[in-house]
Amino acid sequence: MVEVQLERLGWDRNQESVYLERCLGYMERSRITRYQDLRLYIDALRTLSPPADPCTAPLPGQLHQPPPSRELLIQNGNTLLRRLGWTTDQGRAFLKRHFDHTSRQSLSDEQLMQFNRQLDALAATAGGDASPAS
Repeated sequence: MVEVQLERLGWDRNQESVYLERCLGYMERSRITRYQDLRLYIDALRTLSPPADPCTAPLPGQLHQPPPSRELLIQNGNTLLRRLGWTTDQGRAFLKRHFDHTSRQSLSDEQLMQFNRQLDALAATAGGDASPAS
């Protein structure tokens, strides 16, 4: 389904990656683990008209659905922390080092998305064997 939409838009993998990161904070489609996020992404692609620029194309929250909730962002972070095999203390150390906070609850939504993107990148590059000292 996604491939059909990408072909319709004339996007390659790099263009999809740009839009996907703007949309859901992931660099790769394989990182989408929740069905509702996948539906949101597919629906967003369907609403775009070629030739759409992935850098400026409207995001799902700008189209008809709200951006990811804090609850969803926290859940995604929990999933990423589990994938990395980190303890609560390791996650907190990473949060303190990179955001100068000791709790994700004190982050803004944008910071939460950035936190998740950083964890996702660590999981992708380290194959889940990353240290929070990174």
